[in-house]
Amino acid sequence: MSLKNNHEQSTTSFDTKERIFKRAAFLFAEKGYKDVGMREIAEGIGIKAASIYNHFDSKERLLHNLYKFYIDNWEESVPDLDELLEMTRQGKVSQAIQTLNFNFGQDRLDIMEAIAIIAISRINSDDMSSKLLACHRHFKEDYIEFLNTLIEMDAIEPIDVETFTNVVFTYITGTTLTNSSPLKISKENKNAALNMIYSLIKIKPTK
Repeated sequence: MSLKNNHEQSTTSFDTKERIFKRAAFLFAEKGYKDVGMREIAEGIGIKAASIYNHFDSKERLLHNLYKFYIDNWEESVPDLDELLEMTRQGKVSQAIQTLNFNFGQDRLDIMEAIAIIAISRINSDDMSSKLLACHRHFKEDYIEFLNTLIEMDAIEPIDVETFTNVVFTYITGTTLTNSSPLKISKENKNAALNMIYSLIKIKPTK
C-alpha cells in the first residue's frame, strides 16, 4: 500500500472516530447513557455496529474518553486566577472580570455542554462523573475567593459574593440543561444574560 493510501486510510479512521465520539455525546445527553447502545451510535453515523469496536472497545471506554476530553479542555480553558489578580494590580479590573466569563469556543461548546449533561445525570453512578463535576466546584471556590480579593483590594464595590456566584453558576447550569431540550438558548442570548448579571459588579475608579 502506498504512503498516500496509508494517509487516506488513517484520516478516514480518525474522522470516523471523531464522528462516533460526537454522536455518542449527543445521544448520551439526549437519551441517557444507559438507554443508548453501541449499535444505535454506529447506525447514527452510517457504519456497521461491529465497526465501532475498531475505535472504542466498549461503551464504558467511550464514556471515559468523553470525560477525559471534557476535563482536558476545561483545564486548558479555565482562567488562571493568579493571572487575573495580576491584571487587577495593573488596573485591568474590567478585563479580569470579563475573563472569568470564559467559554470553550463555538467549535467545542456544544459537545462540552452535552458531556456536562451526561455527567450531571450520572453524578451518583460513577467516580468519573463526580471528578468531572468537581472541576466546576473547585472553580466556583476559586471564583468566590477571587471576587472577595477584589473587594479587599478596593477594586470593586462590596457585593454578596456567595449569592452572586450562586446566581452565575445556577444560570450556566440551567442553560446547559435547557440546551439539551427543544428550548435551546442561543449563544448570543446566553452571553447577553450573563453580561446583565455581571453588570451587578461595580468597578471602583482607579485612584
